[in-house]
Amino acid sequence: MAVIRLKIYLSFLLITLQLSAPLAAAQSADLALTADELRWIEAHPVIRAHNEADYAPFNFTVDGEPRGFAIDYMNLVAAKAGLRVEYVTGPSWQEFMDMIRAEELDVMINVAPLPEREAFMHFTDVYFQSPSVVVQRVADESFSSLQDLARRRVAVVEGYYHQDYMGREVPAADLLLTEDNLAALFAVLDGRAEAMLGSSHVTYLMSENSLTGLKVTLVTNAPELKSTNALGVRSGAPILRDILQKSMDWQSWRKRRRWSGMRSRTCANAASRWYHSSRTSRTRIANISWASTTLRPGARPERFWAALPADKRARWSLS
Repeated sequence: MAVIRLKIYLSFLLITLQLSAPLAAAQSADLALTADELRWIEAHPVIRAHNEADYAPFNFTVDGEPRGFAIDYMNLVAAKAGLRVEYVTGPSWQEFMDMIRAEELDVMINVAPLPEREAFMHFTDVYFQSPSVVVQRVADESFSSLQDLARRRVAVVEGYYHQDYMGREVPAADLLLTEDNLAALFAVLDGRAEAMLGSSHVTYLMSENSLTGLKVTLVTNAPELKSTNALGVRSGAPILRDILQKSMDWQSWRKRRRWSGMRSRTCANAASRWYHSSRTSRTRIANISWASTTLRPGARPERFWAALPADKRARWSLS
């Protein structure tokens, strides 16, 4: 049910954005751009942004075409500023990071604004965030905390903040670095890894790829593991960051709320209904992971957990 609702939201958003983008471009004067910013846009009408293979439903590829929430949001923000976006598809996450370091890419469209990345990127405000999850095989005994991953083989996407976190907080873990989220999930499924640590969005991949042999055993809202995503602009173009931020600021909260499809309270209530109506733990946890995603800066995913009975919350050992 959660995936069906999500597909409906994506279709609605795509139609809405296709209709609104031309009008937004004509309204760029609303942004109060400076003379320098206008000159920069005139000299650089097309910007290059990254497009991932499988970060569904936010940034992924279908038949070679960029798709997802982050893609549509980037298109909306760029169009409002009078910019066009050329997407680069194919490289791994780590390769994209190397490209923006080398200024071969203008924007990373969903990237965590970590202090160590400020040396080569300028960040906008965060526009969505979500918790992280641990995924295991259904038949395996569930881990109850992140420290249980010590001395275990854990798959993480190379270059993701989960890699840094594990190296710092659980150094005894044996990390298997993968190219993308789907590769990490398959590493767990085929036994090359005992668990995967990633953002809660991997539940979408589990559902879409019918990975019924996997389960989510731990959901963590630890601040260091929240997937906080912003636009990251190459270091040589701070003015582009300012342009994009002005376009983001122009979007009203009412417009931003369309990305979640529901108000926070409505999302919690709907997710609670999904929880009680689902028949398997795998489905329940997948729905919970989606429900705990928030697209409003500053919103608290814990609101959803508070809506569940205490005995249900305890089963997933939130950290």
